[in-house]
Amino acid sequence: MPNILIIDQDSHIRRLIRQVLERVGCAVAEAATLGEVTEQMVQCTPDVIILDCLLGGHGLGLDLLREIRATPRTRDIPVLLTTGIPEPEIDIRLDKCGATAFLLKPFGPRDLVQAVAIAGGIQAPEPGSKPSNPSRGRRAGE
Repeated sequence: MPNILIIDQDSHIRRLIRQVLERVGCAVAEAATLGEVTEQMVQCTPDVIILDCLLGGHGLGLDLLREIRATPRTRDIPVLLTTGIPEPEIDIRLDKCGATAFLLKPFGPRDLVQAVAIAGGIQAPEPGSKPSNPSRGRRAGE
């Protein structure tokens, strides 16, 4: 069962993501602040991080992503960035920041599960299916 860390200031977004991922068998932890992120990372290293790119509204999510990539213990953790800003070539910009994948808000349960699977290189169960123990698989494009 993959461990997922959701980093988003919005408690409603975190709750919705948690509900979807727990239904497909993921273990989920949450963080709303940089302090909570540090606390969660000490407790358990996640298999995938879901990170709001505008954490706090000032691009702190991208700063945090750069810090994750610069830290030896966390540099290889897949990071799925979420963004509500539909910009041309956003995928190129987020890739340059070190994102493994990105998901444009608003997104549905199926898109979320598929994006987490792509980011983490795991098999994507259907939302609403019974929890399973997903096996590691190839990443998209490999």
